Amino acid sequence: LSFPIRAIIWKLTIDPIKKISFNESFHITAVSFLANFILPLRLGELIRALLLSEIKKIPKSVAISTVIIIRTIEALVLVVFFVFGVTAVPFFPAELKQLILFVGFFFSTIFLAFIFPEKIFWFAKKFGFQKAVPQKFVNGLKNILSAGKSLSSKKKHATSNRIKLFFMGVACIYLFAYCTGPRHTT
Repeated sequence: LSFPIRAIIWKLTIDPIKKISFNESFHITAVSFLANFILPLRLGELIRALLLSEIKKIPKSVAISTVIIIRTIEALVLVVFFVFGVTAVPFFPAELKQLILFVGFFFSTIFLAFIFPEKIFWFAKKFGFQKAVPQKFVNGLKNILSAGKSLSSKKKHATSNRIKLFFMGVACIYLFAYCTGPRHTT
């Protein structure tokens, strides 16, 4: 059940950039998870992006950014679940709570960069950061952030619904895994 949901979420991420069928998305997702089981360092995610780039003829940086978007959303969902868990336990160490907040802030910043890339470049230009960075790097970053089209839209309502759908899909995957996972009893 996890693979079809992940394939649908990834398809929705890619569609504004280049149309992809559910079958293509599902097969690439399945191959990438197989590679994750075999290869170290979750290299299956890189293989997923490279397969997408090869099959759909899109730039590798854009293909990689679609994977980054999905993983960022997954991290945010996990942080939200963890925050709910931490608030339920009153004696949780303060240092761990601060670490969770930092991780949540970090992934939220990445997520917002994908939704509002023009604001990032405006900020960099206004404060002179763009002059200090080589143009090749800036162009690469623009390419990567262009995959954020899947999260933003001219219609505010459509954007909001797409983001909610991404979060709900990922949350369902994790809740299903939690509910069906092994139980440890002492």
